[in-house]
Amino acid sequence: MAPRRPLQPQSEGPPLIGWPEWYAREAGTIKQGDHILFVGPTQSGKTVLCRKVVRLRDYCVVFGTKPVDASLDAYVNEGYTRIDHWPPVKKDYQNQPEGQARFILWPKMKERADLRRYRDVYAKALEQIFIEGRWAVVADEGLWIASRKGLNLETELGDVAYGGASNKVSLYLLAQRQANVGPVAWTSVSQALVFHMGRTDDVRDLASLGTYPPAEAVKVIQRLRGHQFLDLPCRGGVEWAVSEVVM
Repeated sequence: MAPRRPLQPQSEGPPLIGWPEWYAREAGTIKQGDHILFVGPTQSGKTVLCRKVVRLRDYCVVFGTKPVDASLDAYVNEGYTRIDHWPPVKKDYQNQPEGQARFILWPKMKERADLRRYRDVYAKALEQIFIEGRWAVVADEGLWIASRKGLNLETELGDVAYGGASNKVSLYLLAQRQANVGPVAWTSVSQALVFHMGRTDDVRDLASLGTYPPAEAVKVIQRLRGHQFLDLPCRGGVEWAVSEVVM
């Protein structure tokens, strides 16, 4: 008998599944310590998708870096406590459900220079979370957090992405272009949720992350429309799929 060949991913394309089915699947497969990349242009739905996915975690902190952002207000409306310091103090936990902690580290900013004045606060949060473990960190705007013109925390993000999983730290990284946040961070994810992308080089790089043939993934990403996204697994044992986030 000839030796059995290893199974290869199917190449006929990912199934199109509805939002409730996809969300139930995500709840059954995502684990604390998994990193997820959310990538797509403005208004694609990646922030809404992340906000719904992070509900599956009990200890969450969202990094807010804009003076005004309605998509971040939605976290506050869900019950996240807005703070401008780290670590949280006793009074910050007063309105938190038992067994959970949901914060948005979002100092009030009146001018661009305010962001840089709080750089050390964000850096301290990443360092302590890396050691403490079991937090889910939402880097809502990866470009501003990583860029030298923003918080200049590319190295710190990379450290969490590369070494945090062993301590059950999850990094949920959002970006319009993954190239803006440094390769260590975005290549360390176990799952990429990709919306339609315009730049061919970005699409090719994202497709190469997955466990499916990159040429097939490129075609799928280029066919996405509206708020559709490709769930591209970056580890074995999980199937890809296309779904559409409910806005």
